[in-house]
Amino acid sequence: RITLFNEIKFEQLTRDIEVIDEMEKDHLRHNRISPAAYLGSIEAIENLRNTIESVKVPTFVQISDEDPIVDTQAVIGFFKKIQAESASLKIYEGRKHEIFNDINRKEVFEDLLQFMKNLK
Repeated sequence: RITLFNEIKFEQLTRDIEVIDEMEKDHLRHNRISPAAYLGSIEAIENLRNTIESVKVPTFVQISDEDPIVDTQAVIGFFKKIQAESASLKIYEGRKHEIFNDINRKEVFEDLLQFMKNLK
């Protein structure tokens, strides 16, 4: 039942002031994480590390070039190991972690929609 401070600030998630204001007002958002959630994330990453080469489904990875939460270079490393015939990586310059909630998010949604339309 214990939770720990997760050290993530809203300003690391988006540059959109309106979204930050919404986050601050949202009573369901908080700065805590349970050990189970944290350890589950670590376990999932480790599982992905061991199985990434078996990914065969169409995959589209979208990430910020300097994500303050997730190591962009690690994500690129994972992406390079994907064996799917249809795998694309799109890196957005200057964005924060939540690229779908950041400034210029329309481009991010349009890129995802275009990838989905191109699926065979």
